[in-house]
Formats: sequence, C-alpha cells, structure tokens
Amino acid sequence: MLKHHDDMKSPLIKTLVLGMSAGMRTMVPLSIMSTNFHKNKQINLKNSKFNFIQTGVVSTLLDMAALGELAGDKNPNIPDRTEAMGVIGRALSGAFVGATIYKASFRNPVNGAVIGAISAVASTFIFFHLRKSLAKKTHNDKILGMAEDALAFTAGKVLK
Repeated sequence: MLKHHDDMKSPLIKTLVLGMSAGMRTMVPLSIMSTNFHKNKQINLKNSKFNFIQTGVVSTLLDMAALGELAGDKNPNIPDRTEAMGVIGRALSGAFVGATIYKASFRNPVNGAVIGAISAVASTFIFFHLRKSLAKKTHNDKILGMAEDALAFTAGKVLK
C-alpha cells in the first residue's frame, strides 16, 4: 500500500532520532527504514532515486548488514567509531536516512541529509564518550554495548 505524505508526521523528529541511531550503529537505521518502507511503500519515493530502499532485496541485505555490524561491534579489534572512517560512515548513513525521510515527506531531501548527518556525527561522539565513561564505572562494556544496540533499534519506533 502506498502511503500519502499526511501519514509521515514530523520528518525532523524522525531524521534526528534515526540520525542518532546512525551515530550508535551505522547500518541499523538504514535497515529499520528500508524494512519499514518495504512494508509501507512511500508514494513520493516510487518514481525517485530513493525507490530502491523500498525493495525486499535491499531490505534483506540491510538487515543482514545491521546484524553483522552488531556482531562485529563486540570485537575488541574493531576501530573506535570516532576514527575518521567510522565518523564518515555514520554521517553518510544519517544523511541518507534524512534525505530519504524528507523525500518521502514531500520535503527537500538536501535539508534532511544535512540534519541526518549532523545528528549522526553528534550522536557518534556523545554515545562513544558516554559508553566509555559508564564502562570505566561499571567494568561491563559488553552489557553497555548490548544496551546501546537496543537503543539504536528502539529508534525505529519513530517511523511507526
């Protein structure tokens, strides 16, 4: 079923929240958005360059990538998310999510991309330092990582 833009309330809030999720886990908001838009096709994406995000194949591939990222995050040899490539990947994820949400909402995707990227980069550093600080106090980084995973996925409720 194709949804009309009236069903897409507050693209700003959705972009900020999913951008925040990108700062924690790069692939999670892409997976969430693709799964949601695959189930609830967005009419304004139908004839656009963003339409591919609504396909079942892309949704499945992004789900697998998100699960792989969750597993990889538990590896102590993975570089910190605050290193250049991690920040760039999260910024691109947030930008793409924001652009797509704005396009689906009949708004300028460039604005969504900027908001999503800023939200993702800010979240990257905020959650990195929060997790490091809490890990020093609790000595339980693995549990904190799983809590962060849960928070990143919970952000997807903003699309419902």
